[in-house]
Amino acid sequence: MIYVTENGVSEKVQRCTDLCDDWRMQYFKDYINEMLKAVKDGVNVKGYTAWSLLDKFEWDEGFSERFGLFYVDFLNKNKPRCPKASVQYYKRIISSNGFPNQRDLFFTGCINTY
Repeated sequence: MIYVTENGVSEKVQRCTDLCDDWRMQYFKDYINEMLKAVKDGVNVKGYTAWSLLDKFEWDEGFSERFGLFYVDFLNKNKPRCPKASVQYYKRIISSNGFPNQRDLFFTGCINTY
C-alpha cells in the first residue's frame, strides 16, 4: 500500500501577497493525475495529502518559503489566515476522491475564491 503524505510545492518570496496560486493548482492537477494513472494500472495507492494547510516556519528558510493552501501573515501579531485559490481547487478534488468530472482534468486557471 502507498500513502503519499506531505506532498506539495513551495514558493520562495520575501512577502507573499498574491493569493492566486495557479502554479500550485497546476502542480496538484499534474501530480494527482499521475497517481490516478498509477491506480488505473494497478498500483495500490490508498491516500494522498497536500503539504501544507498553512504557511509555516521552514527550518532552513524561516518564514520566507511558503507551502500552505492558506496564506499566513506572520508580520501581524494575530497571524491572520487567508485562503489561496488552491483551497477551493484542492477541496473539489478531495471531496470527489479525484477529479469530479472530465472538464476538471484540464487546468482552467485561477478561480477568485477570496
